[in-house]
Amino acid sequence: MFLAFAWQGAHAQWQPRLEGYVFYDNNIGRAQQSADQAHDVVAGGNAFLTRSIPLGMRDDASVGVQAGGQRYVDFDGASFASLGATAAWRRKLGLGRGASSISAQASLAREAARVAVRDASRADASLSWGRRLSEEAVASLGLAYDRREQLEDLPVVPGISGRPFSLQGRSAFARGTYAFGERSALVGELRVRHGDVESTSRRDHVIFEYSSAIAADPAIGPDFFAYRLSGADTRSLTGALATQLDAHAALQVALTVEHTTAADEISYHRTMLGVYAVYRP
Repeated sequence: MFLAFAWQGAHAQWQPRLEGYVFYDNNIGRAQQSADQAHDVVAGGNAFLTRSIPLGMRDDASVGVQAGGQRYVDFDGASFASLGATAAWRRKLGLGRGASSISAQASLAREAARVAVRDASRADASLSWGRRLSEEAVASLGLAYDRREQLEDLPVVPGISGRPFSLQGRSAFARGTYAFGERSALVGELRVRHGDVESTSRRDHVIFEYSSAIAADPAIGPDFFAYRLSGADTRSLTGALATQLDAHAALQVALTVEHTTAADEISYHRTMLGVYAVYRP
């Protein structure tokens, strides 16, 4: 996900955009015990076709469609393809480059994975306020909502839902960008999320006691199970170095550190380091 160089063109026609990425994830199943933590290299990409819609002097909007996928090198069962739609709106609250603005974004997608338990529909929405603090610095604050619905109920324990990948959560975030030179910037984001999380591990009686849904997760291993934990808190910090290569392409290197806590001191850590690229013809 790009945190910088989300440049927009005020064009009335459909505009394509290509994104690609590769990153290392040291805990793809979000497991608590080190013996259950699986790490992998993940590669993926998305193709967008977006149409901008001018709405007046201070407002603009856009709609679009998206197709893409994500591939896990060692744990191919977690790989998936996706197809979806996006919409966005932005309003400037004043005149000049220093004027603040508010924006809203929403997306819907269908994900088809290699294993049935991970097939899902996804919805995301966010509302944010942003302002240019100086010629070099831009800051924004926002709220977000995410929801994921597992398509098929696959219970393994009588009386307990078999949809551990049906999740929802609410987030608050703060972002900052500081440009240096003509084409580079440092980017940071702090995000706090409260809601459901999914954790995949071998049989764990402590997690089982607090789980609201359980299903086998062969994507990680034949003896692994996915557990849904509700009421969890996740704090993540992302730092990135972004470079705009030319008028069409940008590159970003990002590191994200994540920590989640749930009931009875259940917790896990996760670190992701990746390279992300975007191209607009």
